[in-house]
Amino acid sequence: MTISPKASILVVDDNPDNRDLLVRHIERQGHSARTAENGEKALQLLNTQPFDLMLLDIMMPGLSGFEVLEQIKSNPQHQTLPVVVVSALNELDNVEKCLMLGADDYLVKPINAKILKARISNCLDKKRHHDLEQAHHEELARSKTQLEDLYAQLEQSRNNLASILNQLEIGTILIDNHGHIEFISEIAAQILHQPAEDVCGQAWEKVFGLPKTEEAALQSMLHQPVSERSKIHTHLDSRVGKRFWLEIDIKDDPQDSTRKVFVLYDITEIHELRREVNKQAQFQDLVGKSPAMQVVYQAIKDVAPLEVPVLITGDTGSGKELVARAIHTISPRHDEPFVAINCAGLTETLLGSQLFGHKKGAFTGATEDHQGLFEAAHQGTLFLDEIGDMPLTTQATLLRALQEKEILRLGESSPRKVDVRILAATHANLEDLANVGKFRSDLLYRIRVGRIQLPRLQERREDIPLLVSVFLGQARATSGKSEGMDLSRDAMQLLMRYPWPGNVRELKSAIDFALIGCHGKSIEPSDLPPEIAEVDPQVFLSKEHEPDEKERITAILKYTNNNRTEAAKILGMSRSTFYRRLVTLGLAAEE
Repeated sequence: MTISPKASILVVDDNPDNRDLLVRHIERQGHSARTAENGEKALQLLNTQPFDLMLLDIMMPGLSGFEVLEQIKSNPQHQTLPVVVVSALNELDNVEKCLMLGADDYLVKPINAKILKARISNCLDKKRHHDLEQAHHEELARSKTQLEDLYAQLEQSRNNLASILNQLEIGTILIDNHGHIEFISEIAAQILHQPAEDVCGQAWEKVFGLPKTEEAALQSMLHQPVSERSKIHTHLDSRVGKRFWLEIDIKDDPQDSTRKVFVLYDITEIHELRREVNKQAQFQDLVGKSPAMQVVYQAIKDVAPLEVPVLITGDTGSGKELVARAIHTISPRHDEPFVAINCAGLTETLLGSQLFGHKKGAFTGATEDHQGLFEAAHQGTLFLDEIGDMPLTTQATLLRALQEKEILRLGESSPRKVDVRILAATHANLEDLANVGKFRSDLLYRIRVGRIQLPRLQERREDIPLLVSVFLGQARATSGKSEGMDLSRDAMQLLMRYPWPGNVRELKSAIDFALIGCHGKSIEPSDLPPEIAEVDPQVFLSKEHEPDEKERITAILKYTNNNRTEAAKILGMSRSTFYRRLVTLGLAAEE
């Protein structure tokens, strides 16, 4: 455990022997101490010098420890000061009262030196982490303010050419009717990192060295009427290896419309600031900046460093495995294996063999020894997806493996030690399953130490444009088809109003579908899957009444005329998983 060096600690106790004892303990830990014999003097000292921690007695003449604690935590200047209550009072009511008033810890006299040292270290570490987090938030706020100021300056500068050139160092390049550079300003030459005498007379395409698609867009813009031109957003790699970002605006020469003026806006700083601010929109492979997703990101950060099982809950297609991978990636086990298995649809014997391994001849078809996933994930992470579908006998074996940290291969008699962190996920309510005897309650309590609930996509609709942008970018990287492609306003409106029963997985499938049939520069409503382009929003329940799983599946079956294959596709489920959900929800017999 890391400890802040040379912390300043205030000891408040009316007993001089207790004060002296605590001071000796504090100084042995390398910290400095000041003392106060009552609450009044303690508050005076707090107003004259800063402290990193306070050790506070309860029963004192004058102001009691309760009153001192209440005044500290109600004062914005001192409320972040960690306070450890050190008292001979061991009644539960006193402990609860102190914690409700904001105490960070409670120690009972007589004090054990080792415990005191650990508690002081823990409080100082928490304070340091809080201070770092606060500094980060303040820096982010400054970045946002700076970005807003830069945008405001850019808008003002565009309304006044002199202000553009003087304040934002805008570059200008004059192009003749043959596309050659006649004039380049000093600012433009600096942006391109090329001397003016070297570029004059050359074709602008050769000097700029733009990506092919953006060069073609700029070339096309040259021949557009002034009213139909728009700025080209691009990046250039200079000869000195620096990448900078530009907006290029094309104007006609006032004296000769066959000649053009390229106006170069260097927006590199704005681009970098925007990228810094938007870092919070993506965490590992998860995408979203809605409040609901920020809660998920924080939960992942909280549980990742801890060696505890975590239960991830959420609808099918909401990204539960991505959460599991994110936890593993930032955990101390990140260099070790991450092994995943879907517990749904596997027989008891097959699932047991997959998890724990088997010995040759253990059952029909076991022709050789087989290492299970527990052993494969040794010292790493094992992700059990859809754990609610695990057979009860396998649940019992899993519980023993978690308790004893050892597994027994099928057909063997000697257990094998394993070191595995368990992450589990389900779309089902495990408490309900436990109440009807379909899931072991003792296993539920074992795996549900850490808990992360993923929101449905319809509960974070503000993330849909961001997700669409990411999916288009992924398609660009793999196929190149979406280069320069975007969604039309009408198509985006359809995506925003659609209820997304299959969550993020269904949204990605819809974008992939649209790209296959799209032949223009933007995705139109007709390019989207028919269940989105033609859906009647009334088929699904209104936002005022959030549907449960049975209601959603019933509505989708009605929409597909009871075509279960199509309904499973809309939900982003395999057919076997969808049929099991129908049986569980009592819908299997409905036609």
